[in-house]
Amino acid sequence: MSCFSRSWTASQRIESQLLQTQIALADESIKLEQSRALPVVGADGSLGFTPAANDIGNIFQGEDGGPFRTSE
Repeated sequence: MSCFSRSWTASQRIESQLLQTQIALADESIKLEQSRALPVVGADGSLGFTPAANDIGNIFQGEDGGPFRTSE
């Protein structure tokens, strides 16, 4: 059986597969650009610490030497 006697469909050709991949990448690129126009929600926070602590147990101590507390 000769390799030239096979019947190939268009979807099996490498050019067609390459084109499909390029189309999929272009679609994803469009989605990315559209999403950049949407508002962004973010969260930010900070944690106070004593940089001069010489023991791991003292890292989260307040300026008065006691642990940080929330307002009551």
